Amino acid sequence: MATGASSRMDGLNSKHHKKGDSCPDLDLKDGKIALFNMRWCPYAERTVLVCLAKSIPTQVVNCRLRFERPEFLADKNPDGKVPVIEQKDGTVLAESLIVNDFLDETYPGPKLNPACQTQRAKDRWTVERSAPAFTNYYKVVNGGGDAEEEAKFLANVDVIEGELARRGTAYFAGREKPGMIDYNLWPWFERFPILAELAPGATLKEERFPLLMAWCDKMRKDPVVSQALISVEDHARYTRLVREGARNYDLICE
Repeated sequence: MATGASSRMDGLNSKHHKKGDSCPDLDLKDGKIALFNMRWCPYAERTVLVCLAKSIPTQVVNCRLRFERPEFLADKNPDGKVPVIEQKDGTVLAESLIVNDFLDETYPGPKLNPACQTQRAKDRWTVERSAPAFTNYYKVVNGGGDAEEEAKFLANVDVIEGELARRGTAYFAGREKPGMIDYNLWPWFERFPILAELAPGATLKEERFPLLMAWCDKMRKDPVVSQALISVEDHARYTRLVREGARNYDLICE
């Protein structure tokens, strides 16, 4: 099961709102923001991690997606996707990378992006170059043992391993602790271990990915990640249900 969330993040494991539900009252005083979220969405998890890392007081509104999404989510973001944040003044922003940079620049707390603009650009480039692995992951985990897709997936993860090797640091952001780039990459690596059960041919092995495996061990122990972490077992349960057409958004709800 997921660990308990910070007291500055309300409702992380609350039930997901569905089509026909009204938007809950938002209590956004004293710098609190609303985060429209889906607990199983890696893109939304990026923003959960940034809110936790910066100790931003957050009211989480979990929403079902696809054909079950509540109408109020489309009112916030016409694309109907998460994450979406809303501030007291009515400002609404969407798309995880945009939202995360905004939060880092606007709110107090540790700066997660590097001060050097060149390094920030390189970090964003690395995130973009990692995207094919994340796309392949869903094809692999839902594809039932397609050897060609599994090979593509592993080759795309090779690119990420190579980038960490070039940096020569324990974390993508440096030697000491995670930064924005680590939190933007982590949500997929949280999910990758389920491949050992659901697509064994795509399992990440230490002999091929020693640096990423060491990074994953450190990330799982990070105090920020541990607050939002969903277990491998629960990720596998959820994914099996999705494959069976019986998606259960509230698998780990309080």
